[in-house]
Amino acid sequence: MKRISNQKKLGFALGVLSALIALASPAFAADDDLIVYEGFGAFDSATFAKYPGFGSPIYSDEDGNVQVGFDSGICHVTYTAAQMVKVVAPLEGASGKYGTQGLYECTWTTHITSGSRKGSITASGTFPFDPEKPSSFSIIGGTGDFNGAKGTLNTDANPNCRYSKDPKTCILKETFTLIE
Repeated sequence: MKRISNQKKLGFALGVLSALIALASPAFAADDDLIVYEGFGAFDSATFAKYPGFGSPIYSDEDGNVQVGFDSGICHVTYTAAQMVKVVAPLEGASGKYGTQGLYECTWTTHITSGSRKGSITASGTFPFDPEKPSSFSIIGGTGDFNGAKGTLNTDANPNCRYSKDPKTCILKETFTLIE
């Protein structure tokens, strides 16, 4: 019977371990920002409360000319506008981070289907229903080129969203800051 040396066993084990680490590692560099533009379209809070699911086109440009994917998600009302005035505004003032339009707890996935990187990124967090307020969310995972993603998603404010339901007019800049 042929015996395998300890050195060969160790070499094999290290090779398997290296392969597993490579498979589990994210396919992006640390501090690698992905910037996309969501064609959100405005919703009034009553409609959004009644139909909490949503989906929007995702563009690579701020004019909404080149679609590179889509997103889909769900939000639940945690504070109505009336509750905001009573509960949240006294803590931070009406001009504070969350405003007075309502507060939603959201989870959604942005799917990038074309371009140099493909896959999905899932984010979750509190969304102030006020287009003039920027938002920050936790990135809680990803697939494809974004496997193992974590970090922060920041959305810029866009006052145009208050008056337009057109996804080409209400475009939100989203910056995914991915970390290892």
